[in-house]
Amino acid sequence: DKVLESAAYGVKSELGEDEVMIAIVMKPGESMTPEELLDFCQGKMAYFMIPRYIEFVEKLPKSEVHRIMKRFLKEQGITEKTYDREKTGYKIKRT
Repeated sequence: DKVLESAAYGVKSELGEDEVMIAIVMKPGESMTPEELLDFCQGKMAYFMIPRYIEFVEKLPKSEVHRIMKRFLKEQGITEKTYDREKTGYKIKRT
């Protein structure tokens, strides 16, 4: 209920395969930590679908017909604002 919109896309990994990254726009007045989002995802998604990278953004790039332009998000890639669950030591429980 806190998220206004989001986009999931692949970004290059140091191991060669793409990793899941998400860009999230929060509803006005709402906030969430990356850990809260990851806690929410566990048990609802397969472990390999849970994003490694999370970035909270003000808005998502959209086309004239209001479709999210993931191409621009992929090109932007990982930034200094991007949360990396592996670098922070967050562990996903495989069930």
